[in-house]
This record gives sequence, C-alpha cells and structure tokens, in this order.
Amino acid sequence: MLPRARARIAARLVLLAALALALVAGPASAASEHASRSAHPAAKHSSAKARKQRAAACRRALQLARHHSRLALRIQRRHRCARPRRHIRRPAAPGSASLGGLQFGVNSMWFNDSDLTRVHDAGVTMARVEIDWGAVEPSRGNWRWGTWDSIFARAAAHGVTLLPILMGPPSWAGLAWNEIPTNPAGYADYVAHVVARYGPGGSFWRSNQGLAYHPAGYFEIWNEPYWIDFAAGGSNPQNYARLYRAAAAAGRAANPQARYLIEADVSGTTPSLGYVEWVDVMYRAVPDLNDYIDGVAVHPYSQPRGPDVYTPGGFSRWQFRRIEQIRQKFVNHGASDKPFWITEIGWPTCPSNPEKCVSESTQAADTARMIAMLKTNYASYVRALFLYNYHDPARQNPSNMENWFGLFRGNGSPKPVWDVLRRATGAI
Repeated sequence: MLPRARARIAARLVLLAALALALVAGPASAASEHASRSAHPAAKHSSAKARKQRAAACRRALQLARHHSRLALRIQRRHRCARPRRHIRRPAAPGSASLGGLQFGVNSMWFNDSDLTRVHDAGVTMARVEIDWGAVEPSRGNWRWGTWDSIFARAAAHGVTLLPILMGPPSWAGLAWNEIPTNPAGYADYVAHVVARYGPGGSFWRSNQGLAYHPAGYFEIWNEPYWIDFAAGGSNPQNYARLYRAAAAAGRAANPQARYLIEADVSGTTPSLGYVEWVDVMYRAVPDLNDYIDGVAVHPYSQPRGPDVYTPGGFSRWQFRRIEQIRQKFVNHGASDKPFWITEIGWPTCPSNPEKCVSESTQAADTARMIAMLKTNYASYVRALFLYNYHDPARQNPSNMENWFGLFRGNGSPKPVWDVLRRATGAI
C-alpha cells in the first residue's frame, strides 16, 4: 500500500474514533445542559463547556458527512445540531470563492481518481474545464451531457469545484471552432442550457442527490477572445462584448444563482499580429456592460520575465503587472467592485528556447513571488489563481514552450513549482 494511502486510512480511523467518543459524550453534554438552568456559577461553567462540546461534535459530523452519513446523522441527533441532515451539503453561494481569500485552481486536469486526489490533497479546490459547445450540442437541440456528467461527478467526489469555459461552436452553426459568433442567440441558448444543468441547484445536482454538492458557481465566457488563436479573423472587442451580454442575460434567466466572467487584457490582436484597444472598446459597444459583469478573467503571462518586471506607460502586453492597467480600465468605467480571476498563468521550462522559457528553479521562484504579490499587492481584488498547466505531455518538443508549462514533468514527476503551490495553499 502506498504511504499516502496508509496515511489517509489512518487519518480516517482517527476521525472515526473521535466521533465515537463524541457519541459517548452525548449524555454528559445533555446533563451539563440541564445543569445550566441553575444560577450557580459552577453550573454556568458546565453549561458553557457543554455548548463547546456540542459545537465540536457538530463540526465533526459535518466533516464526516460526505463519507459516513449515518454516523454523522447519529451525532447530529444526539447533540441536537442546528443543521438537519439534508443541509449537510448546503449549496454554496456562487461567490463563495471570493470570500475566503485567494482560491487555487489548475488547468488541463486529468479527471481521474489519482490526479483528483493529488490535487485535492494539495489544497487545490478548483479546476478549469472546457464544455465544448459542438460536442454538447452536436446538432441543434440535441444535447449530450454524458462526458461532462462524468467529469462533474468525479470532481465533486474529490471536493473539486469546476470552472467551465464555454466556447467551441458546432459545425451546424456554420462557424469554425474558434470563431466568435456575430449572432449570439445560439451561443446564449447553449450557455443557458449549461448553467441550468451544472450551476447551483441545477438539474444535474437534483438528479444526483448522493453526490457531494460542488456546483459550478462561475462560468467563463469564451477563452482569450482577444488573442487571434481563439478569435478567427482577429479579435473584435465589440462583437465579444455583445456576445458576453447575451450569454450573461440568458444564463441569469436560466439560473439566477450562476455568475459569469468576462475575458479581458490591455489589447487584442489583429491577423497581422498588431494590437487593438480592448476594454474601452467593449464599453463603447455595450455601455451598460457593468450590469452583466460578475468578474473579470485575465491571463497575465509574462514569460520569460518575472512577475516584477513592469514598464508603466509603455508596452506592457507581455508583463504580469499589466493586470494593474487592466483593472484601472475597469475602474475608469465604474467597475471597481468587480473581482479579478487569473484563470491562466505560468512559466514554461523548455530547455532549448531561452527567449521564451526559464529553468525549473526559476519557474518555482517566479510563481512563489507572484503568489506573494497576489496575497499582498492585489489582495483587494484578485480572488482566484489557476496555474497553467497541470502536467506536461509525455512527448515534448524541447523548444516548444507550450509543452513545458506543467507543474509535473512529462514522466509524471513533480517540478519544484508543485511544492510552491502546496505551500501557498497550506498543504505543507
């Protein structure tokens, strides 16, 4: 048996023993509570102790509810816990990821038990996943959810919440996979169906009451529409702003609890790899854009530069600290209350491209410095960090940076950056 497996089993046995003791302590707690009706100081002290014991037992019950529901229910009844069994997996508020400090996620997860366990044990609570429109609606009105039902179920079983990316038009819509629709009606309908199924209180969760409740609270509208690779024909901030508005409106009608992230950078790219203004142009196209924005998704890549490099007032398109410029643009448009989510960021470690890549030790150091900045300089508005990428492919081109962003090498071994992430989450 692997050491981690033994450790998990031992920890569970300790928890079970503690819960058994809590059950035994029930009558004593009840007696103490009865004594609290006396005005004697000793009785009052006993009453306070009983309340603390009961509160501790209730917390243990909630901890254990996912795997040992019957034992949890017995403890709740014995100690008269405030929450009935049906609320053990109470739906989290869609904005809960913004309430507990910086939340951590990863990109390009393998949604198998082994990797989900490793991610969860590392203190990572979220993973980004694409729900491809063309695959989920291969013909108009024909919805196929099987692949994503399985992914949501596996992730939920390991305590991981998913951030869906909504993109990838189907061929029947007459668009390329990376072409942003100019008529947003079909895309908006797809968004509405996805959030009605996987968002808070969605049909998937109602049909799977036995699953741990981890609905998608936020949904990312497209991926990098400002970058030509994901915007066939060149980025078009006006078109994207209209698409976002239609998607958010349709999504809210289908599931009022779901929230939506708008994609932003300081500029978009043209077919000739020139640059065009992004945020200001979106607002010119949709002046009431703030009414639809729940958060801003950014990808402030800077490789091979570290996160501290910055030329304010100059060309910052490939500097991490341009996040400050992006935020200022939203503040200028009255959107200072919108949280930022970094849904992609990382440093590649390819050995044969020093103009783009860094060493593994530098990757770790840059990531650690960036996280420190997020927890201090940007703590007031950055709510989530999704590192890119979870793993390198098994076969790699030594000069292709896209093959080397991983937290794990192609052979499955962790890079030093993995421990940086685990320290940041408090896992080690």
